Amino acid sequence: MNCSPPRSPHEPPRFKKLLSDISIVEGNKTFMECTVYPAGDPTMVVEWFKDGRPILHGTRIHPIFEFGFCVLEFDDVWPRDSGLYTCRAVNKVGQAEVSCRVSVKGTKSLVEESQLPLDMRAGFEQLNEWEQIRANMPPRQYNDDEEVSPPLIVQYPEKLEVIEGMPAKFLCRVNGNPVPSVFWYKNDQILSSSNRIHLQYDGIHTLEISKTRASDTGTVSLIARNPYGEARFDTLLVVSKKSGGQTSRVTHHKTESVVMKKFVSNTVTTNFDTNSSASPNGHIVQSGIRL
Repeated sequence: MNCSPPRSPHEPPRFKKLLSDISIVEGNKTFMECTVYPAGDPTMVVEWFKDGRPILHGTRIHPIFEFGFCVLEFDDVWPRDSGLYTCRAVNKVGQAEVSCRVSVKGTKSLVEESQLPLDMRAGFEQLNEWEQIRANMPPRQYNDDEEVSPPLIVQYPEKLEVIEGMPAKFLCRVNGNPVPSVFWYKNDQILSSSNRIHLQYDGIHTLEISKTRASDTGTVSLIARNPYGEARFDTLLVVSKKSGGQTSRVTHHKTESVVMKKFVSNTVTTNFDTNSSASPNGHIVQSGIRL
């Protein structure tokens, strides 16, 4: 008979696999990884820091935290990425962290400095920083008095059919506690703001493509994440080439705005028939845990 005392349901984080130092030439892909326990703690939040400052991830740097595995991926590295990297895990009981050094050797083949005039750089850099902070707003700290919940998409983006050159706008609304981070993808490639693509949030998350091209045709995906789960919705953008007598138009395929029931299992997957006019035009996956 096992007489050992029962294991506490909450333990402070501890790292089993540590980070390793990296030496690499600029322009290459790389990643750093470590493992933290207890892996199934829903209150645990993992954060990454460079030289003591939080890392703003986006189109080039991607953090992953799934079932205790912590990864920071770089699509490509630059000399300015050199430094001391720290992974910090925090839960209700305590915190732990591990660090490593990254050294990136420059080849002088990439131009990283801004080519804008000096009097324009400060404003542009500040706008870019604000945009990154908004897109990567960290979740609020866990509070015993608040009811936590995974992301829940309550207004779905509609399928759009447009003539090239016309704008395309997708709208969605997401609930969850802590407030989920929302990311837009096209054909599984993450989108960021540019002179043609505009990402906004004012209570409603908006993706707008100002001047569409035929090559924009494809699957548009919305992914919302917080420490307690992930929700995803896929819809379509169809851009037709403009013919001689064709007039500009945008066709919306109505998607029902439905508040889904609270999760009753770890994973709920719903497939909708996109050929049925009575069904939402898209595919939803909502998860109580990260998959």
